Amino acid sequence: MQTAASITLNSRLLTSPRARCQAHIRPVTFHAPDCVIYAQGERTRSLYQIEYGAVRIYRLLADG
Repeated sequence: MQTAASITLNSRLLTSPRARCQAHIRPVTFHAPDCVIYAQGERTRSLYQIEYGAVRIYRLLADG
């Protein structure tokens, strides 16, 4: 008699980057001009793919 067992490890290292990305794909969103998508210092859990338009990226320095 043979038995088989499998252990499922819930590790991000065991899945391909593509599979991880596809698991978290969200619908297309639109942002108004001059809208802040996220501010400096905020944690983000999203990766943005720009389909069209432009995004301004800037950093506020200590000396202004």
